[in-house]
Amino acid sequence: MSQKERQNGKGKSRPSGDGAPKTHDYWARVIRHGRTILWGLGAFLVVFAILFVSQVPPQIGLKVGEVSSIDVKAPQEVIDRAATERLKAQKATDTPEVWWTDPKVLTETKTLVANMRDKVVSLRGQSSLTTQEILSQLRPLWLLNCPTPT
Repeated sequence: MSQKERQNGKGKSRPSGDGAPKTHDYWARVIRHGRTILWGLGAFLVVFAILFVSQVPPQIGLKVGEVSSIDVKAPQEVIDRAATERLKAQKATDTPEVWWTDPKVLTETKTLVANMRDKVVSLRGQSSLTTQEILSQLRPLWLLNCPTPT
């Protein structure tokens, strides 16, 4: 039957009904290309299995206190905010003071600054002094009264 006959309606028409010839043609093609289909399906299943197995994390059987032989990475970071705040408060109360308060330091510093100010005012009135002479007169005040840094 040619294509021209089909277009004119003179050719065989498809039988109306349950479509059995259509189904028969389908299965005939499947059987004819069965080997190719099986190879394709097998390759798909092998690739799928490899990809699926690579996504499954390894099982780690550890007991409490046991050290892991491999690095364990968490997929997400979880922060227990309540426990973190509780530990921060506990550490803050457990930490001793790092400094000591000494009320004498403030009075000594005030005295040192007042003495240096008085010395600078008295030296300012003497215009004949050079900068080196002024520094040589101020240096003993500084060296005697200031503590050395530790």
